[in-house]
Amino acid sequence: SGHLAQTSAGGTFVRMDVDGFEWKAFESLTDDALAKIDILQVQLYLCRLLPEASPATGRARADELQRRVQLLERLPRTFGVVARAPTQGALFRSSSRSLLCAGDEKDKSVAISFVNLERLRAVRAAKSELADRLERATLPTLTSEACEGLDKDASNGDGALHHWCLKVLQDGVDRKEELNLVGLSYGIATWDDWAKRLAESYVIQTELFDCFATTSNSGATPSLEGWKVPTKRHDVCVSGHEKLDGSRRFEPLAAQLHGRGPRGTLLKMDVEGAEWEALGAVEDEELQKVDLFDLQIYLCGGPLASGGEERARGLRERVQVLERLARIFYVVARAPEKGSLFRGKEDADLCGGGMRYPDTISMSYGTGSVSRRCDTVSPRKAAALVVPVLLMMRLDLDALVLAVVLISRLCRSGRPNEVQTSGPEVLQI
Repeated sequence: SGHLAQTSAGGTFVRMDVDGFEWKAFESLTDDALAKIDILQVQLYLCRLLPEASPATGRARADELQRRVQLLERLPRTFGVVARAPTQGALFRSSSRSLLCAGDEKDKSVAISFVNLERLRAVRAAKSELADRLERATLPTLTSEACEGLDKDASNGDGALHHWCLKVLQDGVDRKEELNLVGLSYGIATWDDWAKRLAESYVIQTELFDCFATTSNSGATPSLEGWKVPTKRHDVCVSGHEKLDGSRRFEPLAAQLHGRGPRGTLLKMDVEGAEWEALGAVEDEELQKVDLFDLQIYLCGGPLASGGEERARGLRERVQVLERLARIFYVVARAPEKGSLFRGKEDADLCGGGMRYPDTISMSYGTGSVSRRCDTVSPRKAAALVVPVLLMMRLDLDALVLAVVLISRLCRSGRPNEVQTSGPEVLQI
């Protein structure tokens, strides 16, 4: 503690292997002193310098073991465990309290490497702020079980990810006439499996938008014809505002969403970079009308290709767009699916060329309002969880029964961008 008192926060690495005297060292360290350590590597001798095992000293021995465990439990408030040796978990889980420091155990030691969590977060924030935000904004937050299944049949690889939350979709189909249910598809070329699946399997009216592959220049398009519900084609592209570019006409997304009701719109967008301007211009209240949204983003196109400050500013704006979508929708699926392509990356990896980070990412979204669900538990499980507590409150039988019924029907009401987790925090490095 004397040495640490003379140092400032950050830049201190501590290694300790002192044959059992580490416990006195830990006892003398304040929380402020521990917070100055970036990396702590310690060899722990749990059983050294303990009172001898005998009837006369048994209580003192047990108390000292308890104190050492409490000193260890204090460390995770400041540090995360990077590694432990021996690594076999069974060596730690199998011993009972009575066997601690008995026989050969008394000479054993454990090596642990700790890292200061606040310092780790600060380092990651400096190098990986946007990469971490992008990972969180696109991470799936809605399960297939919550959706009562997914329809994936319109998908065709990572570039055409269409995972439809059946709970949302079926609710729309059941109220098709009331909602004036429609599918709007931006970016077509001469085929559209997304719209075809809606028209053929769910008998939903679809409208296709593309000003590059138009009705006049596409020639025969048999893949867009002969559907159970004929589609409507519009020689229009999506943009942030209405404009003409030569013979091509562009309009904002709000041009189609403005007249729609609060429910009943299905949306697909694969427009090779134009999504950023279009999504940046549309209001939240318009996007909230969309029940299902399949989006392919082209992360690195346009101004990001130039590098420098313009690249950094453009990346930040695009991450903000994705964070906004995560506040409005649940993420049902993401492609590429492999999480290691996204986790633990640095901002320099984004749009840096090569295969370090996906340049194109596909997401399937589901509306937040419809996807919220009531997670019921069985009355028996609810009773096992709460009856002991309620009995302590001395409730009568009728009150007990009512409490169990109510608790068994509790609903989860997390926002779309809240990911339900459990257990200790694990930082992805």
